Amino acid sequence: MCEHLGSDISLSELASQAGLSPHYFSLLFKRAFGVSPYRYVLSARIHRAKRLLGERKMAISEIALELGFADQSHFSKVFKTFVGSAPGQYRSLS
Repeated sequence: MCEHLGSDISLSELASQAGLSPHYFSLLFKRAFGVSPYRYVLSARIHRAKRLLGERKMAISEIALELGFADQSHFSKVFKTFVGSAPGQYRSLS
């Protein structure tokens, strides 16, 4: 999953790769990792975003698209939920 963070990662596709139904895959995944597959992917995207923001080579909008977010607004909203600050604020503090 982490290799494809910029792609649309669907639950159906993940379940199919594992040979399970989407519901059963989601259940087993949550038992194993403590979070839903969707939340896991979001967390991995935000982790990579923090690294990219620290490097200061890419614009925030480029990072958003690179990591599979629909747009910068959606990225900023999710980032703030996970980190507690907006991407621009995080970048200026790092």
